[in-house]
Amino acid sequence: MSTTIPITTDTLPGNVPKLDIKGANWAIFSLRFQTAVEAKELWSHFDGTSQCPVGPTVTEADGTETVSPPDPNELANLTTVAAMWNEIVREYTEKGAYAQTDLRMKFLSMQCPVDGNVRQFLDDLRTKRDELAAVGVQIEEKDYRSTIIQSLPKYLASFASGQLATARLYSPMQTIDPDILISLIIEESERRSRKETQNPRAKQK
Repeated sequence: MSTTIPITTDTLPGNVPKLDIKGANWAIFSLRFQTAVEAKELWSHFDGTSQCPVGPTVTEADGTETVSPPDPNELANLTTVAAMWNEIVREYTEKGAYAQTDLRMKFLSMQCPVDGNVRQFLDDLRTKRDELAAVGVQIEEKDYRSTIIQSLPKYLASFASGQLATARLYSPMQTIDPDILISLIIEESERRSRKETQNPRAKQK
């Protein structure tokens, strides 16, 4: 016997984000969307193992709010939830890969502005890494450290490289946690700023 699912039960949980039109958050969206739909015991309609449901479903109730589908004309001839979902997966897997690569490259090429606030820049860099992780873009620690160093003015980049070299003197495998490295860099930057205030000729480049 078919059961009509009350529309009030079709609301997706708040941890399912609205899908970015460029697919930047596709990885995290698709995981959370599937988890939410499975919890409602409706995923079989999306993977094609069940017959079309009777009455409103999570697709009809919330799909337009969370999923920006491909061109509606592309879906016009698709008659099942599974077929529509497969088309969305196809398009956004491709979009997501491109978008995540673009986000990663932009992060790795970030630069502290000339005469910029080093503390603010590094805090923003740390926040940006967390934001990328939230949409499924992982920046490994070694790449994070490299980005920190290459983004800095030369005198601070040399200081940071020196700190890493010193750590390796104790052990070839030894390194410094990126957050600790950021703290050391900020301390050095502020120390230099105080020195420059006292002696303008000591300004570094």
